[in-house]
Amino acid sequence: MIRTKGESEILENSSVKETVPEVNPIRVLNPDRVSKYISLQFSHFFNGYTQAINKQNDRTGKLFELPFRRIEVNNDAYLSMLIYYIHSNPQKHGLIDDFREWPHSSYHSHLSDRPTSLSREEVVEWFGNRKAYLDFHSSFQDVREINSVLLD
Repeated sequence: MIRTKGESEILENSSVKETVPEVNPIRVLNPDRVSKYISLQFSHFFNGYTQAINKQNDRTGKLFELPFRRIEVNNDAYLSMLIYYIHSNPQKHGLIDDFREWPHSSYHSHLSDRPTSLSREEVVEWFGNRKAYLDFHSSFQDVREINSVLLD
């Protein structure tokens, strides 16, 4: 899960700017162009990542099976469930019996005191505190419970 910059910040710091001289020299935000710009940036990232992995492992072809898609997080309950969904994914897909034991999860980074580039405090405080974060993640006995809330 990532948070993109707001439309005005993207407009101010990118090539999504349009000048309208016949009206006056202001920058006009075009939401369609902002959306396309964000998607293009992700496309560059995924393509670069794929090329690096392919070079590192002497392979060719696609690395990701499905095309990239974005889903806007537009309410509090969805954000909470999305955080849980991300953490529970290894368990859901049978890679491990308990997602809390998955070593590559941001779940551990959120609970750790070690330096991280994640927004640890913001995520933990979203749930109220560390105990509430842990309680929320323990409240679902079956990761399939969240299928009705989130898209796969």
